Amino acid sequence: MRAFTFNTFEAIHNLQQAGLSERAAKAVVDTVKQSFDDNVATKADIAKLRGELRGEMKSIQTQLMIWMVAVVGIGLTLQAWIQQ
Repeated sequence: MRAFTFNTFEAIHNLQQAGLSERAAKAVVDTVKQSFDDNVATKADIAKLRGELRGEMKSIQTQLMIWMVAVVGIGLTLQAWIQQ
């Protein structure tokens, strides 16, 4: 599903009315259309990226929890050692 519609016939017509040849107008419209087709994210693209980001966030969260437990454990160990 495309995120937008682009009326190539109307665009070519408008460019010709502005003084471009049909060949030049078609080249401009094809370039613009290709640029949009290559650079517009679809809902599926966004959903895929959202899933990837959630996975990365879970991984970071897990790593952070491990580090926090390790730091607390080291702190408690040092505290016990110092109190001896």
